[in-house]
Parts: sequence; C-alpha cells; structure tokens
Amino acid sequence: MRSTWRSTVALALGVVCVLAVAPAAAAQPAAAAQPAVTAQPAAAAQPAVTAQPAAEPTGCAAAPWMDRGKSPDARARLVIAQMTLEEKISVLGSVRDAEHFRETLPIPRLCVPALRLNNGSAGVSTGGPTQFPATALPAPIGLAATWDPKLAERYGYVGGRETRDQGRDLLEGPAVDLARVPVNGRTFEGYGEDPRLASEITVGTVKGIQSQDVIANVKHYAANNQETDRNSINEIIDERTLREIYLPAYEAGVKRGRSGSVMCAKNKVNGEFSCHHKTLLTDVLRGEWKFPGFVVSDFDSCHNTPDCINNGTEFELPQSKYFSVAALTAAVNAGQVTVATIDEATRWATARSPATSPNGPPCCSRTTAPRSRSTPRHCARSRWSARTPERRRPAAGAAPASCRSTRSTRSTGSRAGYPPGPRSATPRACPPAVRRRYPTRPSTRPASRP
Repeated sequence: MRSTWRSTVALALGVVCVLAVAPAAAAQPAAAAQPAVTAQPAAAAQPAVTAQPAAEPTGCAAAPWMDRGKSPDARARLVIAQMTLEEKISVLGSVRDAEHFRETLPIPRLCVPALRLNNGSAGVSTGGPTQFPATALPAPIGLAATWDPKLAERYGYVGGRETRDQGRDLLEGPAVDLARVPVNGRTFEGYGEDPRLASEITVGTVKGIQSQDVIANVKHYAANNQETDRNSINEIIDERTLREIYLPAYEAGVKRGRSGSVMCAKNKVNGEFSCHHKTLLTDVLRGEWKFPGFVVSDFDSCHNTPDCINNGTEFELPQSKYFSVAALTAAVNAGQVTVATIDEATRWATARSPATSPNGPPCCSRTTAPRSRSTPRHCARSRWSARTPERRRPAAGAAPASCRSTRSTRSTGSRAGYPPGPRSATPRACPPAVRRRYPTRPSTRPASRP
C-alpha cells in the first residue's frame, strides 16, 4: 500500500514539472525557428532568381532547330538563320590557345555546342591541350595486310569509341594515301599501294568510327604521297591515272562509307593547291560523289581566304587564320566572298556537327566529362589486328563454307586475289576478305641470316 502511495505522488510531481517546463521549451524552438522561416528561404531564393545564365540554354531548347525529329540539314538551316555573321564565321575554323586546340567555341545563346577534333589515324592521337591515354592500335598498313574489311570496322570502332569517351566529336582518319614513295615517313598510316584494297579497308574503318556517333575524316585528299616538300610539291597526274589509282579510296569512303568529312591535303595537284582545287572539291567531291559532309583543311593548307572558301573548303586547321572573323569580313566587304558562300560553308559544317546530331549533346556542352578509355576489349582488338595475315588465312585446300558450293574464276597478275571491278564480268564467289587462292606456304628463307 505504501509503495503504491509513493508511486502516485511521484507521478503527480512529474506531471506538474512537465507542465511547468513545456511552455518555455515550446517558446524556444519557435524563437529558433523564426530566423529559419523568415530570413533563410528569402536569402536562399535570392541567388536562384538572379543567377540564371544557365537558364538561357533551356530557353532555346524549344527552338525549332533543337527538334531532333528534323533532318540535320533542316536543323542547320534553321539555326543559321538566327546567327550573326560573326557567329557563322566562328564555326568555320579552330581555336588554338592555352585552353583550346582543334576545336571551336560553343554558341550558348543558340544552344550550338563546340566541335572538337582528335588527330588519327592509328588510333586516337592528339586532340585538346590535355592528351588522354588511348589504346595503341597497330599501324594501319598492318590492318590492310589482313585483307579483312570486317576487322577494319572493329578497328574503327575502337578509335570512334575512344574519341567519343574523350569528349571529342571528329577523328582525323582514316588516312588513305597510297604508298607511292618508299621513303615517305607516313606510308604506315595508309593502306598500301593498291587502290582496291585501300578502298575496302577504308569503308570498314569509316563505318566503325561513325558507328559511335563520331565523324570520320578521310584524308589527305588528294595525291599526298610524300613528306618531302609536301607544302609546295606539285603532283602532275593525268585524268585516267587520277581516277583509277589516286581517287578510288576517297570515293569509296565518301559514297559507300558515308564519311562525314574529308581533309584536303597540303600539296598541289596539277598546279593548284588541294584546298583551293575547284575541280577536286566542287566538281568531283560535291558534284559527282554527292558528298554531304564538310571539308577540313590540313594544317596551314589554306593560302588565301577567297580561293579556299570559294572553291570548297569549309573548316580551317590548326586555327582560323584565313577563316578568321577579320579575314572573312574583309573579304565580304571587298566583294571577294559573298555572305551566301559563308552561309553555305556554315551549313555543311553545322549539318554534320554535334549541333544537329540526333545522338549528340542536347545543348552547348557534353553531358559526361572527358575520360580515357582503353578497355581490355579494345586491347584485345588491337592485338588481333596486329596478327600476321598468314595466321588468318584458311588452311591449304580449305575454303569457307560460303564459297564451297559456288564457282569462282582464278584471277592472276595485278588483280590476283581481288574481287572483280564494277565493269568486270568475271564472277567472284568469295568476299574480298578471303584469299583462298594463296594458302599458307612453308617459308623458303634460311633459318638465320649471316
């Protein structure tokens, strides 16, 4: 009984204490909460209202040229109609300073992103000021020695994927110059001396690069076959030789590979610099081959403003010298270049850039940070590309299943092992990647050299 009475008294005293302290405790949180309610949200809201430069890109996100349902060419025309002359010129050449290299600057008010280029063509090479690690791919001439366009496509995939992962948009490759001068230091970058083999490997490489939403760049157009005096040499080539030997690989890259860009060379062809060459750039490339991309100059390959832009070059590397705002504005004022020509060059460049790509960045910057990406899978493809052709060929006397039940005709001489030309009536059952006419033979070389 006594314990029950004491418990009752203790409980009553506890309730009285709680009731006495509760008002003061309730007043304190209210007082503490007062500044949070009145001052803090107002102070936090203030910067959100004033700092709205980031809202400008979202303002043009609803613009008609941002509609990915429209064709790239239609979107390019729409955005060009809103550009000033200075903005149009800014997309026609690269910026080169401490923070930029091989790239244009974005135009935020129109949601036009930067166009960023990477050098090639044996994998990903120099791009911006920071060089990220990349997979060391075998020399392209070794790739050609595999006689395998499908492998070339996988080779191009690695270059395209790593270009995209590094935050770049165009890979300057493949180089399809033929091997004509034995001492040329860049022969290893091409696909050998035969135009048909070079064409097949070019198509595969271009398709692989562009499968990753990266622009391929077939170079160096045309007849760029030596390094000595490459800035001034004049290549004298008759029409038939030019068409049968020097141009087929470019034509294949453009028409079958659908390359988004072409790089004009440093040398002259028949008396005219390649980047000023109306016959090669306007008549053949645009007129006959219906090239829908844009032409990039090799480094310092434009020699004056009117000849370069009027005859078919749309983008200048390594920096805008003859395609600068000052140079092109002066040429317009002097009547040497029309605004319509600048509009057309801007359209060709913009229609293939990330600004109008269906899978490109939605606004004026990439959604992911640049990074290096040399994966084990890429390394495996690199090693496989480097294997000797003999290790790829079928065993002597064996033929692929696709060739066993069909007839083929032996081809000899300069066309041995090749598929027939477009006007040849000779049937050819096996694809060009298969050279079953030349099985592996035992080596006849001595085991060691004296």
